Amino acid sequence: SGTLTFSGEINLPGGYTSLNGLVLLDRAQLLGKRLSDLSGDWTLRSAPQGWSRFTVEDVEATAYDGALTGEVNIATRSRGTEYEASLSLSDMDIGAYLQEGAAVAASDAPPTRAIQGRLDGRLTLTGRIGSTMTRRGEGRVAVHDARLYHLPIMLAILRVINLAESDEKASQDARATFSISGQQLTFQELYVRDPATASLYTARANLV
Repeated sequence: SGTLTFSGEINLPGGYTSLNGLVLLDRAQLLGKRLSDLSGDWTLRSAPQGWSRFTVEDVEATAYDGALTGEVNIATRSRGTEYEASLSLSDMDIGAYLQEGAAVAASDAPPTRAIQGRLDGRLTLTGRIGSTMTRRGEGRVAVHDARLYHLPIMLAILRVINLAESDEKASQDARATFSISGQQLTFQELYVRDPATASLYTARANLV
């Protein structure tokens, strides 16, 4: 629910359309993730040849107790509908994010109450709707005061770098850069710091 305002012109000379406005939504989803208190400036341009572009700029929203900002573009052409997104996230609650279920579906995953920490990150992503193989992206994340051993996506990596079992209850900090190609997520650089043991772990990994 929310408010959508617009102004502009339809059926301009040559069959073109130009609209713009403001969006204010109490609840929304972006890239399949739950958002609240979303706002942004939007524009729609279209041509009679079947081309159109929908853009939302200056996006601001609350995402799992953190702040999301960015821009999203959706373009429709003869070859399909393509998207571009550039997003930044600040101080997101990792536990709240994972409680939505899909990220902890594995039968051997720990209870979500055991997962904690805060996350900052940035992501750029492009692709064609309906085709995961066209997905391309890159980004970086920084995690603070988290029990990384309990994060499903990190579990296999931390086992590879031999994080001791006695350290599972400790909180660690981490930062990483990554790229996305289709369904493959690649960590180019991954640093994990464990203050409890004064240890620094580094790793590279491909997750498919």
